[in-house]
Amino acid sequence: MKVVVTGLLFLISSSLFGGVYMEDQIKNEKGVIVKQSKTWIEADKLRVDVDTAKDHHTMIYLVNEPKILIINRGGGTYFVMGPKEIATTKQMFQMQKQRMEQMQSMGGAMMKQQCDAVKAQQKSLPKEKQSAMDAQVSALCGGKTPGAVMPVVKWVKNGATTVAKWKCAKWTGKLGKQKVTESCNVTTKSVGIKESDFAVFKLVEKNFSMMKSDDKNSFVHGLKVRGIPVKTVIYEDGIAVETTIVTEIRKESFPATIFQAPKGSRQQQNPMQKGAPQKK
Repeated sequence: MKVVVTGLLFLISSSLFGGVYMEDQIKNEKGVIVKQSKTWIEADKLRVDVDTAKDHHTMIYLVNEPKILIINRGGGTYFVMGPKEIATTKQMFQMQKQRMEQMQSMGGAMMKQQCDAVKAQQKSLPKEKQSAMDAQVSALCGGKTPGAVMPVVKWVKNGATTVAKWKCAKWTGKLGKQKVTESCNVTTKSVGIKESDFAVFKLVEKNFSMMKSDDKNSFVHGLKVRGIPVKTVIYEDGIAVETTIVTEIRKESFPATIFQAPKGSRQQQNPMQKGAPQKK
C-alpha cells in the first residue's frame, strides 16, 4: 500500500510541475520597453503572449493535434490553423522561396556573364589601356552575387556577469569582424529546470516552422550550446538597437484553459480560407 501511495504522490507532483513559465521584455535603443511576452511551455504544447502598446496577440501550438490558435486578445477574436492550412502555408512559403532563389540565380548568372564580358573586353585592350577599365571590372565583378550564402554568427564566450537575479555567462556573436549580438546565458540546471523541458520547441520547429528544423540559429540549438539567454542585445553598425531581458523563469503547472481560446472570444474564418470556393 505504501508503494502505491508513493507512486501516486510521484505522479501528482510530476503533473503539478510539468511546465515552464517565462516572461521577458524588449527595450529599444532608447531603453524604452516596447514589447513584453509571456510563454507557457509543456511537453506537447506552447503558448506565447506578445503585448505592445497597441496589440495583444497569442500563438498557441498544439503539437499532437496538430493545430495553431492565433488569438487577438485585444479584439476578442481568434482563428485556427489545422493540418491542411499548415501544409498549405508551408507549400506557399516553399514556392515563394523557390521563386526568390530562381530570381537570385538568374541575377547571379547575368552578373557573371557581364563580368566575363567586361573582363574579356579589358583583356583585348593594349596593356597600357587596361587599367582604365579597372573601376568597371570592380563594379561588376568585385561584389557578391545575389543569393550568396551569408556567413553564420560565430559565438565566443567572454566572461560572466549578473543579470537580474541570475549569474550568467557572457557571449558575443560576430559576423566576420563585426559584432552583431551579445547574450548572457544560464544553464537550465541553475534555474531548476531541464533541457528536456524545452523539447516542444524542437517539435514546433519541425511541424510548424517555415524554415528547416536543423537551423543552427534556432532556439533549440542555442539552448544546447550556450544555455538559456536571460539577456540578448542586437547591434546594428555598432549600436545597440534592441535589448531583451528575461524577468521570470520558473517551473509551474498550468490549467487546460491556458492552451485554449479565451472564454467569450469569437472564432473567425481562417484568412487562408477566404476566397476559396465554398461547398454547396
